[in-house]
Amino acid sequence: DLNQRMPIYKASFKNTAAKYDLDWHLLAAIGYQESYLKPNSVSPTGVRGLMMLTNSTAKAMGVSNRTDPAQSIEGGAKYYDQMLSRYSDVPYPDRNWYALVAYNMGPGAVNNIQKRIRAQGKNPNNWVNLYSYLDRNKASNGRYRQAVQYVTRIRSYLEHIKTTQLVNI
Repeated sequence: DLNQRMPIYKASFKNTAAKYDLDWHLLAAIGYQESYLKPNSVSPTGVRGLMMLTNSTAKAMGVSNRTDPAQSIEGGAKYYDQMLSRYSDVPYPDRNWYALVAYNMGPGAVNNIQKRIRAQGKNPNNWVNLYSYLDRNKASNGRYRQAVQYVTRIRSYLEHIKTTQLVNI
């Protein structure tokens, strides 16, 4: 999938990532996790497009056609960039993982988890603490299980894309 589809969208990922000062490899990894780089993807919950944007997120990001790959990549990058800004008090590289959880679950869910972590006397801006909370509670909340898998897979895809540099692409 990656070797066949990445060449089609690589320039768009690179150009859009540069616009937002993001790593294009990470942006591509998000797209691969979201839709396997299939612009016509639709989930049962109605998110759609290469970056799987909700209708409201797409509108907020200025995307008029979620199935247009360039618009979807632009909207996904803009939204991810906003999530990075929202967690500016979290140091890198952890901020990336917080932004990914927020991209997946919404920033309100992340903020609520941070409050619970803080109430436990732990640092709410430490990825190990957020991950641990999600992992400990994943049996009772499917969204937490999904968020753990989401970040884990994107990190794996990111490493794959970076290390292979997609030589054939």
